[in-house]
Amino acid sequence: MWSAVSPVRTTMQSQPAIRSIERRSYRGDPEALRALLYNVADGLWAAALAASENEAGAEVLAEAAWLRWLENLGRWRFRADLVGWLRLALWDEIAHRADPALGEVALELWDGDEEGGVGPAPPALIERLEQDLTAALPLVERRARARRRMVWGAFLAACVLLGALTAGAASLALHVADQQARQVAWESLQQRVRTRHLNWEVRDLLFDLADPRGADKSSAQTLSQVVLILEEITESGTRPGQQSLVYIRSRLEEGSLVAQVRDMALDGPPPAAPLLAQTALVLEEAATL
Repeated sequence: MWSAVSPVRTTMQSQPAIRSIERRSYRGDPEALRALLYNVADGLWAAALAASENEAGAEVLAEAAWLRWLENLGRWRFRADLVGWLRLALWDEIAHRADPALGEVALELWDGDEEGGVGPAPPALIERLEQDLTAALPLVERRARARRRMVWGAFLAACVLLGALTAGAASLALHVADQQARQVAWESLQQRVRTRHLNWEVRDLLFDLADPRGADKSSAQTLSQVVLILEEITESGTRPGQQSLVYIRSRLEEGSLVAQVRDMALDGPPPAAPLLAQTALVLEEAATL
């Protein structure tokens, strides 16, 4: 606390040092706020004195500007340029209490040199300003903590959003890659069926059955289903539609068609066995599309 009787000279810091003090003050550092007070007291006093009729009025004006500044210190709209905001608070008080034109004249003396200036601020004034600061510190510190929580909350929200976007992009990339892999598999399967004319060869097996309505009825039904699937594969475009895929899967699931064709390959005569085995492989691949 300043002594009311001891002559006190406020310290003047370099601009980088002032900026550092302002940043720490903006974060609610009590020591930085006191250091800022000691650095601006003389300028505040000189400007207030220039706009007042006497020293008593200057002290009232300077403290009013200081209190206005403390009231807004730490609000969301508050910038880190704390000295600039104190100068603005003083100008507002001058405009409110006296003549707005005096504000410009007074602020010109804020940065006056020590030799040609009006001298240091009175110790009694600095003591009152420090008391005002001490009273306002709890509110300033709460605002600083709330601002830090808000900043960290925004940062974490941004991280979550970025993570969600990254996950979404990765999921989309996997989906595209899966679709491309399915497309390649479909084109390969379709090319094999078309090159071999597999649908026609299986139809020939169906026509060669000795008794399709009697003893070979089960085999005839199986081969008929297989022919329909192979024709769907052959006649579809290079990009299979969802309707075609649903149709193929539903046909394959009816009565375990792949297993039936595989059994026919094992039990069939030598000319038909390789064809049926290849057909079973084609159907298995079609079931995975």
